[in-house]
Amino acid sequence: MQKKYLINAVLAISLASFSMVSTIVYAKHHQKAVAPKAAPAPQATTTQSQPVATAQTSFTPEQVKAMQSIIHDYIVQNPQILREASQALRNQEMDKMQSDTKSQIVKHTSDLLNIDQHFAIGNPKGDVVMVDVFDYQCGHCKAMGPTVNNLVKGDPKLQVIFMDWPIFGNDSIYAAKAAIVAKKYGKYQEMHDALFAADGALSSDKVLQIAKSIGLDEKKFLQDMNDKATDDVIKSNAQLAKDLKLIATPAFIFINRQGSKVEFVLGEVGADDLVKAIGKVRGK
Repeated sequence: MQKKYLINAVLAISLASFSMVSTIVYAKHHQKAVAPKAAPAPQATTTQSQPVATAQTSFTPEQVKAMQSIIHDYIVQNPQILREASQALRNQEMDKMQSDTKSQIVKHTSDLLNIDQHFAIGNPKGDVVMVDVFDYQCGHCKAMGPTVNNLVKGDPKLQVIFMDWPIFGNDSIYAAKAAIVAKKYGKYQEMHDALFAADGALSSDKVLQIAKSIGLDEKKFLQDMNDKATDDVIKSNAQLAKDLKLIATPAFIFINRQGSKVEFVLGEVGADDLVKAIGKVRGK
């Protein structure tokens, strides 16, 4: 539903932008067509000031109606411009978001590489670190799970850090907290894989069953779920995501070990896109 609203909003903005540009073009054309002849130059002996001509700044109802008709007819005859305008606007917004996020990544490199707070797999001394930002109830994140695991297996110089960012409500927060608790007992990877493998929504009962299935003590698990330290990790991750200006999951952040080169990929993408970003960070 949110995606539908976003698309409608983009289309509305695109249409408004196109209408405004069309209005300006029409106005310029209309002024050119009806502009009065230039007044004769004043005589050299004239001392009285002459009135200054100004451009037309408003339109009559008839002119407005004519412009609306022209714009309407053009859009009806060329409906593809709405798609083109929407895509162009989306590209502009994505480029700006990419630029903003990259600048923030540089500022928060130490927070992203905080292994004490996050769980990591792969080579701890690898030359490139990929931070995987996800929500356990995000379908696109779940789809990227095998891709991420295969990427680590195929690249011995890569380290992957998992950053839980629950954005889909209380059930997402509960699942993220479960993974954080599992990390305390050396069970993060098992919990992580099980949560992504679960069918349907992740209710608290389902998460508890998963916790017990991987060998966690129910009493200790529930106590740790309510521990302030667990909440603090969730809050810290949320603040970091805000500081990075992230807008959705999954998000993949790439940093070389020196912290001098960064790349950023948003959304469900192919393995080649991630490999390409890693190559850029390595300077290839």
